[in-house]
Amino acid sequence: MKIENAILINPFAKSVTLVPYEYGGSYKQISEYISTPEAPNPLFTCVGINRAGDSIFIDDEGLYRETQAFFQWEGYAQPLQGFGLVLGCDEEGETVPPSVTVEQVAAKVSFPAGIMVEPRFEVRGFSSPEEFLEQFNK
Repeated sequence: MKIENAILINPFAKSVTLVPYEYGGSYKQISEYISTPEAPNPLFTCVGINRAGDSIFIDDEGLYRETQAFFQWEGYAQPLQGFGLVLGCDEEGETVPPSVTVEQVAAKVSFPAGIMVEPRFEVRGFSSPEEFLEQFNK
């Protein structure tokens, strides 16, 4: 197992920093980096940020947390919540050091003030494949 760097986006401190990460280690490290007192062992999801396989890992239930801070990734449609851990991914799906630098990440991240995001999901039923496809042709 090899310790190298990952990139941590901290919207609470409005910072982007390098952090040590043990590649080839446990996925639990991701949860440790994105955890908060409210969510000490969060499940996570990731948002792809480039074609090289780099992603930002975030708390999957972050929008439901009472205490939250947000950051915006340039070109991504919505703000992201909580800590973000930037990692790369190889062909086998294993985490590897990101191809982007901490400076490149800092240039793409902003910490807009006053963001309020209401979590929302919707369940729909469709009576035919055509009706389903109509939703994408509006």
